[in-house]
Order: sequence, then structure tokens, then C-alpha cells
Amino acid sequence: MGNCFGVEPDASTAEDLEARREQQLQAAMKRRDDEENRGIKDAEGYKIRQEKKRKVEEEADKRGHVSQDTAMRWNVG
Repeated sequence: MGNCFGVEPDASTAEDLEARREQQLQAAMKRRDDEENRGIKDAEGYKIRQEKKRKVEEEADKRGHVSQDTAMRWNVG
């Protein structure tokens, strides 16, 4: 295909594109992190509590116990 503007791409254009891609990647990662932590005052504390809860559930599964959240609930009436 031809070039409509008659300007040949040069090395600086490729470098500019690479820099722009890097900036876009960083911006996307920042948006993702902001969205994950949206509405959470203490994001690090929240992650620590999530990890502890996951470990407790894994240990309970190893011992054969069923947590209250996953136990069957019977409705009689």
C-alpha cells in the first residue's frame, strides 16, 4: 500500500510508537489497580485479610470440615 502523505517512516517514529505503547501499558495497569481498590480505604489490609481467610478455608478443607458459608441449609416449613 502507498503512503498518502508521502513521508517515509523513520527510526524516530518507531521509537515514539514504542514509548507511546509503554505509556499506554502503564496507564492501563494503573487503571486496573485503581479499579481493584475502588471503595476500599485500606487496600493492603484488605488483601491481607483476604489471604488469611483463604488460608483458613484451605486448612479446613484439608481437615475435612465444611465452612458455614458452604454448608447445606435446610428450610423446613
